[in-house]
Amino acid sequence: MCNVSICCNRAGIFNKFKDSKNGGFKESIMADVPGLLSFYEATHLRVHEEDILEEALVFTTKYLEPATTHVSYQIAEQITQALERPLWNSLEKLCARRFMSIYQDEASHNEALLKLAKSDFNLVQSLHKQKLSEIIRWWKELDFGRKLPFSRNRIKISHKNYCSDFCNDDIYDAFGTFEELEIFTKAIHRRWHAKCMDGLPDYMQIFFHALLNVFNEIEDEMVKEGRAYRAHNAKEACKTTAKAYFDEAKWFHEGCIPSMEEYMRVDATSAGIFALSTTSLVGMGDIVTKESF
Repeated sequence: MCNVSICCNRAGIFNKFKDSKNGGFKESIMADVPGLLSFYEATHLRVHEEDILEEALVFTTKYLEPATTHVSYQIAEQITQALERPLWNSLEKLCARRFMSIYQDEASHNEALLKLAKSDFNLVQSLHKQKLSEIIRWWKELDFGRKLPFSRNRIKISHKNYCSDFCNDDIYDAFGTFEELEIFTKAIHRRWHAKCMDGLPDYMQIFFHALLNVFNEIEDEMVKEGRAYRAHNAKEACKTTAKAYFDEAKWFHEGCIPSMEEYMRVDATSAGIFALSTTSLVGMGDIVTKESF
């Protein structure tokens, strides 16, 4: 009901831009190019069956494309960038970086504001570079590219926990035999100890050892901060995900076709959202409360 109400209210607002005679959008809108650009950006907040914004997207796109030839350089650049990647489909920091190049050429720009924006971007970029450097070094030390060649290399888009989950998923989906996966799942889900590695094949030992190290690292940090419960919850989420991976492998091995309810119950966990969202919250300091876990 709430969504229907919001859509009706928005439709009423945008109907003001329509011509009552022909049912299309008013031609006067085309004269205000910055306004047309804002209207275009607003259309990307539409929801399913919000027809008026679907119409508006077609209308604004049609008239923005030729508008670049008779507006200022700054507006033309914004239009080109918006048509290529609208604000709501972009990363905020990258949008800010692109806009700085446009804003600094405006005669009325605020020098102090521009300097602050550049400093902020450079600081965040520096932090990302530092983090990426640390993660790449960690990944190279693991040498998974050589030791586990079947595993996806997603180091540039993932953090340690995400990379671990990718490798775990690939072991279950692409490489492990059912008998190996049975032992592997018991090691992760029931025991979670280095002593469990003895019965595992070499490639599983390599991964399990790395997995334990990642979570030991997390646990050490959380204990120092007095938040040991976070490491425990992240570990439990990892165990639950491994069990879900095994359930899917078992279905495949036995030729079983689960019911929709059973499939959705397992898939909700095997998708990794629960484990990855839990581990994402671990290092967020006081922003995240205990209740979030």
